[in-house]
Amino acid sequence: MDIPYIKRTLDNGLDVIVHEHHQLPMVAVNLWYHVGPANEIPGRTGFAHLFEHMMFQGSKHVAADTHFKLLEAAGASDVNGTTNFDRTNYFETVPSNQLELALWMESDRMGFLLDVLDEKALANQRDVVRNERRQSLENRPYGVPDEDTIAAIHLAARTEGMLTDPVYEGKSMAGLIDLVNRGEIGSDSTVLYAHLGGQPALNGYSALFS
Repeated sequence: MDIPYIKRTLDNGLDVIVHEHHQLPMVAVNLWYHVGPANEIPGRTGFAHLFEHMMFQGSKHVAADTHFKLLEAAGASDVNGTTNFDRTNYFETVPSNQLELALWMESDRMGFLLDVLDEKALANQRDVVRNERRQSLENRPYGVPDEDTIAAIHLAARTEGMLTDPVYEGKSMAGLIDLVNRGEIGSDSTVLYAHLGGQPALNGYSALFS
């Protein structure tokens, strides 16, 4: 199968892949970060999935708990995010005239997430992640042995952080942000949450459509 596409690298280093298909006036946006539990430092695990959830809790220019509401009000569907061993992705499908909104919201949480995170958001999402672990792993037949098998295969038992890991339990939001800024969660993950020159990281995406 030959799927035509255009690939460009923006000035800020982001790779952009565009495939055009005009059957429907819709645009699917799928943003991938090359970071996941595999990048976590032993003793500092569980952050990849936690921060995946925190990315939906608002950013500097997007009010708390409005990420889904703003996109859905614009006609978006299939809005979510996922975490796997070595990547985290966020996606939404929007009407083509709402592409700028989708990219702006992705850029804002990429560049300005840490400005607004607080203890309330941390506590809420920590509980959600715990519940996901219970549903997807601990209460599933052979779930925990599967986790142990993967950990044994990869030797460094970091994979358990993909769902959650109590290593980050008891840390405050300020403590987590400090770990990110000091690079103690994993070198690749700090790129995801750091301010990129004080500007939204997708600034300049409009060059693709000029």
